[in-house]
Amino acid sequence: MTFENEIQKIYASTLRPKADTGNLGDIFGYLAIEKISKRTLKRTGIPDKEQIDHQTLLLVGSILNHIKPGQNALIYGPGFITSEDNPKKLRGNRIAGVRGKLSKKIIEKEFPNSKIKVCSDPGLLIKPLMAPEFKPASSIKVGAIIDSVDRSQYMNSSFNHIPIVEHYKGLDHFLKSVSSFTHLISTSLHGVVFSHSLGIPVLPVAISNKIAGGSFKFNDYLSSIKLKQNKALMMLHQAPRNQTKLIDLIASYPQPNRDLIEELSQKQERTIKKLLRNPPKSPSF
Repeated sequence: MTFENEIQKIYASTLRPKADTGNLGDIFGYLAIEKISKRTLKRTGIPDKEQIDHQTLLLVGSILNHIKPGQNALIYGPGFITSEDNPKKLRGNRIAGVRGKLSKKIIEKEFPNSKIKVCSDPGLLIKPLMAPEFKPASSIKVGAIIDSVDRSQYMNSSFNHIPIVEHYKGLDHFLKSVSSFTHLISTSLHGVVFSHSLGIPVLPVAISNKIAGGSFKFNDYLSSIKLKQNKALMMLHQAPRNQTKLIDLIASYPQPNRDLIEELSQKQERTIKKLLRNPPKSPSF
């Protein structure tokens, strides 16, 4: 039996909602909600934006700008992609939590009495939900999580000797690939989030200006795990090519407190279960 207010759909920023491959950061919401709910929700994506409604959950990604006023969607975990995104689009929707303090600030500036909660990025659930026994490699080795828009430039760079950790070929492929490394660099936000969940030291870097939103979404996420925000990401060419020196740089870069990551992910799972059982009925503003 389906109830009118029951969450039946999960939205993600993908053109291929039915696929289990593609950017793992984009489709992770599908995988997480299916694991938590133990049922199959209808996967919706960019082609279905107009059909976002009161039975739709938005969970992972820089997708707050995908919503329209009055859709009454349920939001827990996403963030804005830039500081210029329009929070007015969120009127008439239900916001249970956003990715970080920067997204919270944008919303509360437009809606001063909204009291938005920060829940961090649900990508932190990758270890507890998908790989609770995960252990990084024992032999020191650096890997690179490179967004698709940066791949060509990366392969032509002086850092192309660092193996790519593939995050476009499905969850199992990613977990197997990333388990070969002890340290990571990442141009992908969810490469950073997944690394934090899995307990692998990671250095966020930029190769180009092709990543939408630049450092905004990284800083939005970092604000939720009590790490210092940076005006801009380190450009990869500024990092040392020598593996030992690069490992030292990654190791010296601030990493989140493990207890905090576990606390956040546990709270996320509890909250998602609660929202699925008893979603709020009325819009936040």
